[in-house]
Amino acid sequence: MEFNYILDDFPDAVVVNNVEVKVDANFKTILKILRALEDEMLDKYERLVLSLVLFYGKYIGDENIQKKMFEAMMNFISLYKLDEEKSNKQKLFDFNEDSMYIYSAFYSQYSIDLNEIEHMHWFKFVALFGELKSDCVHSQIVNIRSKKITDKMTSAEKEELRKLKKRHALKANIKEREQQQMNTYYSLLKQEF
Repeated sequence: MEFNYILDDFPDAVVVNNVEVKVDANFKTILKILRALEDEMLDKYERLVLSLVLFYGKYIGDENIQKKMFEAMMNFISLYKLDEEKSNKQKLFDFNEDSMYIYSAFYSQYSIDLNEIEHMHWFKFVALFGELKSDCVHSQIVNIRSKKITDKMTSAEKEELRKLKKRHALKANIKEREQQQMNTYYSLLKQEF
């Protein structure tokens, strides 16, 4: 049965190996987990362990259990829509890079100070985040990032959109593009030799 935001209590546990395990479902904890998972200063295993400790509040040494607990955590973070998120969608926002805009949008629209609030369940945060008005700066930036340059645009419109996209590009997307360019470059080099 699908989760009902009005009738159901927000979950505070996940099921791993048929055992219900309590979790820290606070939105700030989940944001710390997402930041840790992208932290290039940590190796893959350190990211895994840190995210599990934040979510479950304890260290889990068994690698098989770690994997199952990680999967349960990621399903929880995705609101149990992980399969839907695996498509090749362009990343349009980043909770870390866009934190100032998200903070101001919540404060302006909901009178919620995300820095001062002690606890808000992750599901509630995501529901409110998804309903940010289109006129807030964050929504406008996401719109710029998602907008495609088309043949119907004038050359001035195309140039303006390119400038805006460059100004508001996510660092992760820039790194990804740079890596793709390097891969293309190396494949061309291999073809020459």
